[in-house]
This record gives sequence, C-alpha cells and structure tokens, in this order.
Amino acid sequence: GFDGGKSNCSGTGGYSDLDSGAQVTIKNGDGKMLASTELGPGRGETWTEVFAAKGLTMPSGSSSFASDLYRCILPFETKVPKGEKFYSITVGSSGRRGTVSFTKEELAKNGWTADVTIGS
Repeated sequence: GFDGGKSNCSGTGGYSDLDSGAQVTIKNGDGKMLASTELGPGRGETWTEVFAAKGLTMPSGSSSFASDLYRCILPFETKVPKGEKFYSITVGSSGRRGTVSFTKEELAKNGWTADVTIGS
C-alpha cells in the first residue's frame, strides 16, 4: 500500500522503508562502490492516470478506486562513471530489497535511466 497523497507518496506496511531519503547505492560488477544517493519525494499515479496513459478508460463501476494510487514513483539521480560493464543498484540500507543489475549497453540504450520496480 501507499501513504500520503499524489505529491509525496511513500510505501506503507512492509514497504515503509521506501520513502523519500532512503539510501540508494550503485556498485560495479566487482562490488566496488560507484555512487550513493537518496530517493526523492514520491510522485503518485492514480488508476485513472495509468489507464489514460494506455489510451484506455476506466471500466464502469470502478469509480470507488479510480482516484486510488496505482503506484508511487520515487526518483533518484546521481553520476556514475560510464566505463563499467555492469551497474548494480540497491535501494535501502538494509539490502533486503535485493539488488538489480544492468549492463552498460542496457543503460546506454535507455538514456542512462534505470527503472527498478518493487511489488506487483
């Protein structure tokens, strides 16, 4: 679940560690630290917005959850050296969220943007 409104959402319950200020670390393929930063303020997207982005309208009878948050996007930004083969991103200081790895080619193809999704 999510806490807060569209302009400053965060995770709740088992996801309460996903909030503005949570640590993000980026390492290379050998485990060497390349950069560290923090998650920024969350930006929520409602079910209606997600449907509209896909060119769809909400099904009839769905008004009860149309304005509920579908997801909460917590951005982060930092500088990393471009010469590494792999980049591993860990969100949260405990590491319990696991690590997501990207190749240099994947990041370059995606404009050096890494999308990390947690939850369903």
